[in-house]
Amino acid sequence: MKNTSHERLQSVLDILSNLDLENIWVFAHDLAINIGGRIFTVGNGGSSAIASHFTSDLLNLQFKACCLTDNVPRLTAVTNDYSWGESPQTTRSDE
Repeated sequence: MKNTSHERLQSVLDILSNLDLENIWVFAHDLAINIGGRIFTVGNGGSSAIASHFTSDLLNLQFKACCLTDNVPRLTAVTNDYSWGESPQTTRSDE
């Protein structure tokens, strides 16, 4: 039986409604603030703008965060010189 778009959307909503946001927040807080970790975001196309905005929100909350697609000239230069597979690693190496 094929899933309709409505059934797929309902499935996603069910998953999201069952997330324990408090535990996710505690984990992110411990990772990023208490032990000095950094949160990396990335997006493709329009999702790059969302990732960039989310990174800005994280920075405002005192998290260490970096959006890997914020520096488009660097990202495209690295992918030109190496490959798309190496671009995130090379882009973040100097962070």
